[in-house]
Amino acid sequence: MLHNPITSEIRCPVHGFVGLTDLERKIIDHPAFQRLRRIKQLAWTDYVYPGASHSRFEHSLGVMHIAARLFEAVVASSEAILKETYDYTEAGLSRDWQIVRLAALLHDVGHAPFSHATEHLLPMKAVENYSLFPGEDRPIEQFSHEDYSVAIIETIFAELIEQDSSNRRNAKISATEVTALIAKRAPGGASLFWKDIISGQLDADRMDYLLRDSLHAGVSYGRYDLDRIVASVCAVRRPREESEEPKIAIMRGGAYAAEALIVARYWMHKQVYFHKTRLACNFHLEHAVRNILSVGKPELGEAFYPRPDIKDQLLEFLKWDDYKVMGLLAEGHGGEHGQRLMERNHYRLVCELAESDSTAQELSDSATRNEAVLNKLGALVKHATQPKTLWYKSKANDLVLVEDDSKKQAGFLSEYSALMRSINYGSVRFVYADKADAKLAREMYQSLIRDQARSERANEPVLGGSALPAESIAASDVAQLSLEPSTAVPKPAQRDTPVQKGIHNAG
Repeated sequence: MLHNPITSEIRCPVHGFVGLTDLERKIIDHPAFQRLRRIKQLAWTDYVYPGASHSRFEHSLGVMHIAARLFEAVVASSEAILKETYDYTEAGLSRDWQIVRLAALLHDVGHAPFSHATEHLLPMKAVENYSLFPGEDRPIEQFSHEDYSVAIIETIFAELIEQDSSNRRNAKISATEVTALIAKRAPGGASLFWKDIISGQLDADRMDYLLRDSLHAGVSYGRYDLDRIVASVCAVRRPREESEEPKIAIMRGGAYAAEALIVARYWMHKQVYFHKTRLACNFHLEHAVRNILSVGKPELGEAFYPRPDIKDQLLEFLKWDDYKVMGLLAEGHGGEHGQRLMERNHYRLVCELAESDSTAQELSDSATRNEAVLNKLGALVKHATQPKTLWYKSKANDLVLVEDDSKKQAGFLSEYSALMRSINYGSVRFVYADKADAKLAREMYQSLIRDQARSERANEPVLGGSALPAESIAASDVAQLSLEPSTAVPKPAQRDTPVQKGIHNAG
């Protein structure tokens, strides 16, 4: 496959040398992209894992590198399908190669300061954006960082991309073709199935951040076999009535590597991204920045970053980065929460309350039980958060498995993996108190546990008829990386912070 020549390289601690074309180098040198050097990948996480101070800048380079590897691997394994069934030419593949790389490089250019930690401060979309169903009330959604990325590409980078001399004379790639692989809308030119490389079950984004975050945090949870996955990706034909595009799939020989990637993401969330102190700092950071943004505004509800759909405001948004926020926090503009961050006086974890959703009855019982705990703790609770994500989207985007030799569809990953069918069950509510009240709150919680144990022995309900677990069991969230689920329950671990129903406390 012919494509634009790689003319320079950047050394990466994860991938070695990352090659760049002339156009990519021009984009990287632009101030709007250089801003990513001043936005930390994991926000305040380096206050827990000191090495985790890496930036969105290096992550974006890594995503582009992996995206190119995946693209080239799909072409190498499925060239006949792409050319004979879907009418690709060498020139067409070369053109899409560059579009995929640009989309991967720029997918995070719209992040707010401290990445996901302050994205709740992105503004709400206008009501008129939701008039597809006249007469029906539509919820007003919030802008996402992808919306900002799209706006920045189409407003700031469009001329640079479209007027690049080589691109103008040859590929004629437009900015909207790049954003089509990032935005939730039909593509302008590049085949939509390449979007799976940018955002999907095995996308380049998570492939890079798992390895990179694991490296910088100094943990092993995010490691997986990248080379095996790259060697196993391919394109598979789909029935014409279903789609005119192929779909990116994985060979059965790489199924275990794909499963390991998903479990690596699960463990990184459990051990790093959902770390008790990180979640507390995210809470303080959001409120501190909200306080900064609310200065001079009559209502706190107006405390949002500038909008992406108005050019002047978009340019103002690009002035916000971690450095600016840290300076304002140091000057005391973050209020109580900003002061807590600067003094490391964050809220302390009291307990972790498990919520099971494997059945409707278990969801109802566990939710009722947890509310009873919160009611008993009362005003001691300063913050409670229940982070939740889908580890594997078996219904919406199940990975297609194909036979290694014939490349014919053999089924879906969830059909072969019991782990993928059960990995989404359950979540945890983290309950916090002020540092001065944390010991008392923990003692009250332990007292509730002891009362429950006594009542169970006497067969008497407590807490309004909602039973607490008799004891804290520190079981592993995932027993093993196997297609067959394990029934083993590890011995309870010694810990300072109580936990309900087998939820392991990280750190």
